[in-house]
Amino acid sequence: MRGFLLLLMGLAFSPPALAGEAGAEAATEVDAPRRLVATELCADQWLLQLAEPHEIAALSYQAALPALSVYAAQAQAFARHDGSAEAILALSPSLVLAGAWTSPRLLRALERLGVPSLRLAPAERLAQWPQTVRMLAAELRTPPSRVAALLARVQPPEEEARPPTPRPRAMIYHAGGYSSGTGTLAHDMVEAAGAEHLGAELGAAGGWVHAPLERLLADAPELLVLDAPHATQARQRNLAKLALEHGALRRLMAQTAVYRMSEPAWLCLTPRSFLATEALARAVRQLAAQLEVQP
Repeated sequence: MRGFLLLLMGLAFSPPALAGEAGAEAATEVDAPRRLVATELCADQWLLQLAEPHEIAALSYQAALPALSVYAAQAQAFARHDGSAEAILALSPSLVLAGAWTSPRLLRALERLGVPSLRLAPAERLAQWPQTVRMLAAELRTPPSRVAALLARVQPPEEEARPPTPRPRAMIYHAGGYSSGTGTLAHDMVEAAGAEHLGAELGAAGGWVHAPLERLLADAPELLVLDAPHATQARQRNLAKLALEHGALRRLMAQTAVYRMSEPAWLCLTPRSFLATEALARAVRQLAAQLEVQP
């Protein structure tokens, strides 16, 4: 009888002890460092801005390319993968941060294998900055002080700093005869700088849009915004130069203001995007003043 009572007492007191052990185990799991992996350029740069360095298991190969990445130098300190499912799975990630252009098939394959992922929407406007920072900071458990410092680094362009109407008419023109349509960060940067971007009239949204040379010449923009290739892009620079050597285009460039912007500024939303917009705004204001005094 005494042994039976002792057994009942042991059972009565076991559940709280087991619950405590389970709670401690769960807390340890939550607090344990995670293995974060980015799939492409913009996801790379968000991890570098918001994640704890010891939790970054790997970045994409694009992260360390200075022609594309704002944080190429910082990315050198981290492992990088080739973007394949096999390479990502080999990293044993606890969370995959996917860029807007990541293959849905890759994410579905990771999901079937139990790897959680978070897919970023493409950046369309500078005004998305605070909301995106706070959303990702919550997912990545970024310390509040770091979030506040990052938010304080940039300020949206001031409306009153834009030139009066009419605004200079501008066209982003990429090598190969493309422009940036509405719903793109590049388009919003030009508009925020105070110019009227003619790419909005080409009918496409959310990406590059074909801009025939005939249309460019007919629109006769007062400002051409061209890519400024990085020094490491020797071959690409030669190809871009060939694409811009058409006689009619050379004549247009000779009589039109030209502004060159580096690609990393508009490929992904980072503090560099705001700095580049401010620099472009200064050029737009100067051009607007020149146009105002012309007969």
